[in-house]
Amino acid sequence: MDGGGLERSEASAQRKSLLPNNINHIINDLLFVASILTFPAHSLIACRLKEAGDDKYKAADFEGAIAEYTKCIDALGEMSSPLAIKALSNRAACYKQISNFDGTISDCTMVLEADNNNVKALVRRAQAFEAVERYKYALQDVKQVLSQPYNDVGEANYKLCNGMQHRLNRVVQQLKGMS
Repeated sequence: MDGGGLERSEASAQRKSLLPNNINHIINDLLFVASILTFPAHSLIACRLKEAGDDKYKAADFEGAIAEYTKCIDALGEMSSPLAIKALSNRAACYKQISNFDGTISDCTMVLEADNNNVKALVRRAQAFEAVERYKYALQDVKQVLSQPYNDVGEANYKLCNGMQHRLNRVVQQLKGMS
């Protein structure tokens, strides 16, 4: 972009910040309407439902959030879009919060069908597998996370999975010794 374009953009931002708050609200409404014209209606509805789920999650209303994420997924009618993957991932987090580990495993598996290296889904599913004593499956997911580049995994997930790997290896070895 040439310098003139940047200056025009900065000048536009400055003019916008000088407008009364109700004008900014009107501008945001107009931008929303413009997005409707270029965004399929079912996707817009699904987006609003996901946001409602996010709000309920933040308020620790996990069952309410599950209902909103489910409506979002149903409105999309498919499971491979980025919005569907996010809604499934968030619903899995809700299921984990209420100890519905089968729901966590199911939603994480659907996320991983679309994005097989999704770190959040692998970690959540590993934790859920461990909770239902399916240790070998938990160990597989943890190893998959640890095989990814450290920068993609992040320090917190790396430390969590490293600890899980050591613990799960001990449990699997103990179970082998008992048979």
